[in-house]
Amino acid sequence: MKIREQKFLNHSTFEDSKKPPSVWQAYDDTFIDKRVNSLLEFGVGNGQCLRRIKATFPDALVVGVDKRIGMGIQGVQLFECRQENTEKLDGYVGDMRFDVIIDDCAHQYDAARSCFEYCWDKLLNPGGYYCLEAWARQYGDNNCGTPFHQFIHELIDQMGEPVWRDYGGRSEFAYMGIWDHVAILQKHRETNGSQPSQ
Repeated sequence: MKIREQKFLNHSTFEDSKKPPSVWQAYDDTFIDKRVNSLLEFGVGNGQCLRRIKATFPDALVVGVDKRIGMGIQGVQLFECRQENTEKLDGYVGDMRFDVIIDDCAHQYDAARSCFEYCWDKLLNPGGYYCLEAWARQYGDNNCGTPFHQFIHELIDQMGEPVWRDYGGRSEFAYMGIWDHVAILQKHRETNGSQPSQ
């Protein structure tokens, strides 16, 4: 697929998307010069975000997963599944692998952590990006366990721990960027321990 020529923010026909403009800006800043051949989003909602993504990357494989899906989206594969149900998810996606995975789903620690660990190891391509949206929010009642933002703190610790423990050590993540509504992590392009090419 060609590197895209248009930005997410130029799609003014998708005004009812519930993502804040800062999320789309973060995606523009991160993906402006990247090839995106496949994208998976957890949390379909009203479908407008996936429509915008498909319009921005018309030739990409685009997949949406949510616990309930009440519509179809042209050119997008949709699966009904809770994000933490990795066994069911595995049955749906099979051998699919993704350049970008967006978690805009439960926004709860346990579900997000389980989904991240499964997807990072099994579904995210080398060099791919994992995006955690609304990381500062906690959905559900006040008794829903560990706050979602705690997961971001743990990822920051994972990013820095090998570097300070062993000067010159390598983090599990090639890149981590944090905006007010989204955290974006990049996987290394290779897994053999050598430094990624720039």
